[in-house]
Amino acid sequence: MTDSLNPSSDKGYAPGLFSKDYRALSLSLFCITVLVAFEALAVATAMPVIADHLDGLSLYALAYAGPVAASVIGMAAAGWLSNARGPRPAFLIGAVCFASGLLIAGSAPTMTVLVAGRVVQGLGGGAISVAVYVIVARAYPSSLRPSVFALFSAGWVLPSLVGPVVSGLIVTALGWRWLFLLIPALLVPVAWVILVALRRISENRQPFESPGQLIWALLAAAMVGLVHIGAHSQGLLQWWLLMGGLAGLLTIMPRMLPKGTFRLHQGLPRVIALRMTLGATFFASEAFIPLLLEHEHGLSPVMAGLALSVGAISWFLGAWIQRRPGLQGRRLPLAGMCAMSAGLLVIFLSQLVWRSVIPIMAGWGLVGLGMGLGYASLSVLTLALTPEDEQGTTGAALQLADALSIAMALSVGGIAIGHLTAGDPMIYALCFGFTLLLACAGLLIAAFLPQAGRRGAA
Repeated sequence: MTDSLNPSSDKGYAPGLFSKDYRALSLSLFCITVLVAFEALAVATAMPVIADHLDGLSLYALAYAGPVAASVIGMAAAGWLSNARGPRPAFLIGAVCFASGLLIAGSAPTMTVLVAGRVVQGLGGGAISVAVYVIVARAYPSSLRPSVFALFSAGWVLPSLVGPVVSGLIVTALGWRWLFLLIPALLVPVAWVILVALRRISENRQPFESPGQLIWALLAAAMVGLVHIGAHSQGLLQWWLLMGGLAGLLTIMPRMLPKGTFRLHQGLPRVIALRMTLGATFFASEAFIPLLLEHEHGLSPVMAGLALSVGAISWFLGAWIQRRPGLQGRRLPLAGMCAMSAGLLVIFLSQLVWRSVIPIMAGWGLVGLGMGLGYASLSVLTLALTPEDEQGTTGAALQLADALSIAMALSVGGIAIGHLTAGDPMIYALCFGFTLLLACAGLLIAAFLPQAGRRGAA
């Protein structure tokens, strides 16, 4: 099998991301990233209106938990299928499920049907995320992979900046159903271009592995569902659901990730562990930023959203910096964790010393920069440490590590948010102190990452 669309690309010829060989695939992967990101942000913005219109507030939490839980199953299934048959079948099935789920949700007469559509959509979205990772591994030479992951970061940043405004205009002018119904029409031509490009990659079929991971994925999906529903519950029920879900995830995750991940074994397990720490730190911190700015500093929701945009832009900046050839390697994740730790330290001190918005904004910009430097470079390093016949499994492990660690971090953040006391800066200092400790732990892990050329224990 060739590892790129142009087999000669690693032998003197230096193609660009938008050169003739890669232009169509690069633009299509960027577009599908934008569509998936826009759908997630737009639906989150409009969900209160949707639940009210369908008289389904009782299923509000399930409308979020369903697709997240289903995505875990989609990730595991796509990794299993990609190892045996390459990324093309996994991507096709994922795209069909994603589009079908959106059509079901967009035409739903009741909230129950909408939740069902969201579950099908989540299944497809999880499969797409893993298939795209394997596509990058097999369609692009190693020299272009940092640029591809930077492009993906841009695909998420763009909707985060304009998504809420565009979704609001669509809901006002056309109605909320078109947030679901418009995307499949745009998805079809984009997916078709990707599928055509993948015909140029030989499949090199392998025997199917045991589907045991799919069983663990089903159990993990159930635990993720409990965690998300618990985060939207109250009282004693919240604690039972969250504690049960978290305990279940901690039991299941070691069986779904590379052996030795939680013991920080050298090689791929340590890279996955750092990716988990990076994601948990960022998204747990992100949950507190709007509350801190609105409740403690009196900013409007618009201004608080501007602060999140600063983080998103600096994330893209970090991802774009990491694509420079001279900077690639294990130094980038270390630099990312340094920037993230510094940013969180500034936010932490702002609650104890400065009591000003400016340090918070500056600190969050540093956190976003660190996320951009670390997140994309860890994807590149993971590819470098993965044999070709295990790219599907590793891609699934990487996406599952993100999804499960973020679910756990947000559940802990949800508990903290539910017990925050307005007017007490020490509460927020404790919250950001916790995420600062996570970042420092990630800094220690990053200091001992493997070299890209050494696969180590897996």
